[in-house]
Amino acid sequence: MAIARKILTETHKRQVVLATGVASETDQVLIDVSAFTNASTNPRCSIAGIKWALVTSSATANNSILLEWDGTTDQTIMRLTGNGSIDLSLNAYPTISPPTALAGFTGDILLTTGSAVTAYTIIIDIHKTSGISTDYYDS
Repeated sequence: MAIARKILTETHKRQVVLATGVASETDQVLIDVSAFTNASTNPRCSIAGIKWALVTSSATANNSILLEWDGTTDQTIMRLTGNGSIDLSLNAYPTISPPTALAGFTGDILLTTGSAVTAYTIIIDIHKTSGISTDYYDS
């Protein structure tokens, strides 16, 4: 089964996505920057927060989710296990920014699940950082 994504909210500055899925998903697109409502040339984003819950069949092996920036050779962002949250939206913390020198970088965020992940739910809050048209405004 492929990842199921739902955009919970989208403004000219951010997008919040709910994603669910199962085991052994490889390089699934979690965030597709080219699909932003106001995407123009080379859209980019940073991660401002993420919440996750994983159901696993093993306490150790293959029980995590890998998030990566999409490129010729993908670059690891983080590995998620168990349940948790990271909130980087406060001014005291920087967001997780995209790499500056990744060959073939698309701006997308990919997700890969281990074989022991039987189900997961992720809510990711991203900030649009560049390549965004200013013709789109919040209401």
